[in-house]
Amino acid sequence: MLCREDYTALFRPNEYRQIKLALTLKESTTVLLGYGLGDDNVLTAFDWSRNVFDEEIKSYPSEVIQVVRMHEPKDKPYRGHNGALILEVKNLETFFAELIPYVEHRKKIEKDLSEKLEKVRDSLVKKPEDAVERFIDDKTFRAVTLSIINNSDYAPLVDGFIPFFEKCIDKTFERSLPFGAFAGYAEGLLIVLDIIETYGATHMPPALFHKIATALHRQTPYIGAKNGQSHKAGKIWEQRKHKLPIRQLNELRIYAQSKGWREVVALLKFAPLVADDPSDAGAFL
Repeated sequence: MLCREDYTALFRPNEYRQIKLALTLKESTTVLLGYGLGDDNVLTAFDWSRNVFDEEIKSYPSEVIQVVRMHEPKDKPYRGHNGALILEVKNLETFFAELIPYVEHRKKIEKDLSEKLEKVRDSLVKKPEDAVERFIDDKTFRAVTLSIINNSDYAPLVDGFIPFFEKCIDKTFERSLPFGAFAGYAEGLLIVLDIIETYGATHMPPALFHKIATALHRQTPYIGAKNGQSHKAGKIWEQRKHKLPIRQLNELRIYAQSKGWREVVALLKFAPLVADDPSDAGAFL
């Protein structure tokens, strides 16, 4: 709790401790109980969160909800002049009596989801052998798995997928060891392209991006129609490269340039380094 004497006197833009409320309003969904946005303390922090720290952070839902006690509360919430969502209630006891069952219900949903995600993680980490083969060979299983990982904020699942992905790429190279067995290179390329398309123009986790780039570097010499290359991989690349998100291609090319991976840079040279709309896959066609 911040009092007027505390916040007004100690507000210093260059000290994190004194701007913590402003950052909280910027980066989190915040419910104000007993504090109105007419209060100088909160009003100052709210203004800073919207006008000083004005960089958009899409990852953080940052709604400000103000619960106000009224003798005759309105049935529906509404927006105040400052953009806050205002919810009128008769008293806090009634408000929490209605809120707590919903919170408990949401907690149960989150718990069930976490248990399901934990099972998915276990299948990838604890006993990956069968999952590796299935991930490579079963397009539907691969698509569902990638969709779950891409839409999940469950960090252990994402962390567990990265070594699993490396095992899959290693397996595709292992399949290509026999003389004339080039199909494995195409299978590995399909995995890389599916992951890039699944994440779209959004930023994939840096650790996963590094592994994707490394896998593509390993695969590039075998993509094409020359002797010693996988013709199937070459056809897959030509068919799908124009559907890949420009932002990811740009980042991969810049990363490859920094590593001195000339073959990867050459493979990606068809994509422009700058696009008007980076989220528009195929905008350069």
